[in-house]
Amino acid sequence: MTNHELLIDLLHQVNRKLGEKGREVIAQHKFPITTMLIVKQINLEPGITISELARKTNIAKSHISNIVKDLSVQGWVEKHNDVRDQRVLRLFLSPAGTEHLGFIGREVRQQFAQLLAPITDSRATQIIEALQEILTALEITQAKEYPLD
Repeated sequence: MTNHELLIDLLHQVNRKLGEKGREVIAQHKFPITTMLIVKQINLEPGITISELARKTNIAKSHISNIVKDLSVQGWVEKHNDVRDQRVLRLFLSPAGTEHLGFIGREVRQQFAQLLAPITDSRATQIIEALQEILTALEITQAKEYPLD
């Protein structure tokens, strides 16, 4: 196996294991992962519609509707009619939803920080530089595939 193949495998394993750890923290809050995906997407795109959420998360509209209804009852999501088209419902996180998402996000980051604590600062710097190289390569490739006109 070449070093590049090993790197690919290691990146895949690290990504998978970090995802598992993140899901464990989220599960401790009795917060289903699909709900978390929806809340995060609403946070990223305030005013998103249920149809747009379905396309971006690959979750059925009916399932999203039920989750959004529950989140609305809990006070985490606010639904507002679109100002240009009253038939369109736009979704926003409420202050309580934003606070809850932030709390879980901080807890996940804290768990990750504990996992990475044994890595020395100098080694962390080397890993950061390597990951930045990978990210730059991905961005260059993406720019070539989807150039802005």
